[in-house]
Amino acid sequence: MAVIALLVVGVCFLASLLPVLFPGAFVSGLGLILNHELGELLVATLGVGQGTLVVGPPGQGALSLQGVLAVYLPALGLLLLLLRRR
Repeated sequence: MAVIALLVVGVCFLASLLPVLFPGAFVSGLGLILNHELGELLVATLGVGQGTLVVGPPGQGALSLQGVLAVYLPALGLLLLLLRRR
């Protein structure tokens, strides 16, 4: 179960990095959608991070590179710890 979750989070992490690595490219479209949805969720639930973790006007923000790292690295770290304890 943890391996599947690690794969899903890893693929989403790489997809979220695509708009940063290839701005304006067709392949970064999935990452743009994912970053927008995660950015809106982050601002709606926590109410923090506007301007640093989430950039753009309210209601249309998307995760910045710092936001991508702040969302995915703790999740990847926890999953790797779970796999290590097996």
